[in-house]
Amino acid sequence: MPLTNKIVGALMDLELVQFKNSNRIRLTLFNLMFSIALLTFATQTKAMWNMYEKGEVNTGRASGLTIERKASIWRAERNFWITVCCVMTYWCLYRHTALRKRYLVLKKEKKEAEERTKEE
Repeated sequence: MPLTNKIVGALMDLELVQFKNSNRIRLTLFNLMFSIALLTFATQTKAMWNMYEKGEVNTGRASGLTIERKASIWRAERNFWITVCCVMTYWCLYRHTALRKRYLVLKKEKKEAEERTKEE
């Protein structure tokens, strides 16, 4: 396994909190960062929604707006798209890691099954 996979795997599985009676409930560094990304995505979506709802964003040409208003609209849209990219990146990394773990389990089961058939 390449070094980058080992580093990413270690960072994703780094446990911050784990409850004693449950193996399923644990807080990893990755889960914390993904939750923060989702929270920021939700807040930026709400901010954009409020701008469009109040009519502050003109869907046509923005020739009548002041430069400060245009800058504020641009920042809100930029922040929204940055959070979308962050959430999608974390989601893809999560799915990749889950599939990689499943692949390793299946590979181990296949090897064990082959050993059992050789013994018989």
